[in-house]
Amino acid sequence: MAGSLGVIAEGGVVPPIKGSITGIDNGPGNGQEDWFWVEFPEAMAMGNRPNAGKLVATFAVNPGDPMNPDYRLEVYTACNKMPFEGLNATYGPGTPPAREWEFFDAHTPPNPNPNPNPNYLNNVPWPAKVFIRVIRVANDQSCSEYTLQVSRMPT
Repeated sequence: MAGSLGVIAEGGVVPPIKGSITGIDNGPGNGQEDWFWVEFPEAMAMGNRPNAGKLVATFAVNPGDPMNPDYRLEVYTACNKMPFEGLNATYGPGTPPAREWEFFDAHTPPNPNPNPNPNYLNNVPWPAKVFIRVIRVANDQSCSEYTLQVSRMPT
């Protein structure tokens, strides 16, 4: 099915996704956007929460001005919600389109820092399925191509 990136277990990576949108964003559902969805089942982790992995969606290639590249993304947990709603404090409702998104679900960051992750909130539901909306924000009518990378890194 077009747009489906599949199911990713901890340590998994989706092959790079290439795309091109010629028009500037004109709002969700108006045709100048690419939509993808991916599943990150909590049960497919090497450990239990809070050690269920780090989810990442980022642009491996995002052409244009490095300070204001052509493409951005939004992440949804359901079709009837606002972008980034219910994900965490950094990416909450009202967050503008981003260049990258991470969901890091771990108390203790990697060595050498032994302090707990101050951003961890155990009341944030695990994002088992997310919808990623890619939009163009600069260089209207250009044929530049983005490369989106989605992964679930081990914690």
